[in-house]
Amino acid sequence: MPGVGKKTEEALHNIGIRFVGDLAALDESFLAQRFGKWGLALAGKSQGLDAGGWFDTPIGANEDPKSISHEHTFNEDTANRETLETTILKLSEMVAARLREHRLYSRTVSLKLRDEHFLTVTRAATLDHATQLDREIATAVTDLFRKAWDSKKPIRLLGVHAGGLQGAEGQMNLLEEANTARLREAFRSVDHIRNKFGDSAISLAKTLKAGIRERVQDSPARRKKDQAP
Repeated sequence: MPGVGKKTEEALHNIGIRFVGDLAALDESFLAQRFGKWGLALAGKSQGLDAGGWFDTPIGANEDPKSISHEHTFNEDTANRETLETTILKLSEMVAARLREHRLYSRTVSLKLRDEHFLTVTRAATLDHATQLDREIATAVTDLFRKAWDSKKPIRLLGVHAGGLQGAEGQMNLLEEANTARLREAFRSVDHIRNKFGDSAISLAKTLKAGIRERVQDSPARRKKDQAP
């Protein structure tokens, strides 16, 4: 299982957990008590749910992440194009929301693709300008997916990764900058509504069908809300 190192593996073995199914059978509350927030993430991953943002700094750290990504494992391997591309769109939404939350922009986006035989393929693209917008990330990653997938092989896991993070999007022409600024503010309003009322409060109809939700403990804004007195 991605993210489980030797120390975590040893700790799991000490409480009788040796297979993913053993982990999935446990209550989240037990895992949270035993392993903290990482226990909740383990519970989600064992059930094939998205475990939230993958940051290369510890959860709760004050420094900005160097990359942000989300991934989803399907309950059943699928070769349904609509399902796969809808999942990419939803994961892109989630990655973009985290970028906006950290006031960061990504110049390099990547696709992670794992098939039914656990063969994992990654593809990356460098954008002509850094972005934090759902549409731009989803468009680039969907293009990578269409080039990497043969349209037949069932897929087990998809992931969207944002790297090359920076504090500004870079030089754009005046028309693009005006349009992008309006979109950016609109999405920040959407993020605020989602953080307050949940992901399903406002979303594209297409991505609601994906059935993917971010686990609450992995959203920094929601953690702050939950910790507020």
